[in-house]
Amino acid sequence: MAIFERSKGTDHPSTVTALGGLGMVAYDSDRLDEALAHNQQALERIQRSVGQDSPRLEMSLRNLGLIHLRAGRPAVARRNLTQALGLLQKENGTDSVVACGVVRDRPGWTWRRAHSGRH
Repeated sequence: MAIFERSKGTDHPSTVTALGGLGMVAYDSDRLDEALAHNQQALERIQRSVGQDSPRLEMSLRNLGLIHLRAGRPAVARRNLTQALGLLQKENGTDSVVACGVVRDRPGWTWRRAHSGRH
């Protein structure tokens, strides 16, 4: 991360993507506190650079939802996932293939991924 931060800056999209990726590696290794810290930091950095309503927040919010779900915090997970869906719907419309796919597929995928350990 230090290389990304020095060469690109802390809020650069590549740095934020790398930070979120580190968080999901931690998630896949059941290091949930570390996963949460990395993904929360990624979300905050994106918010600083693009604001609170940007579709670019969707991935970080979805990742946070997965982490909270696995950690046994379904209410927080639902809030993150609902916010992520809202951003997709705002960007693509509520009847778009992207938004409909999230409504139909994401909750099942999220539940399986969070509880089965498979991708």
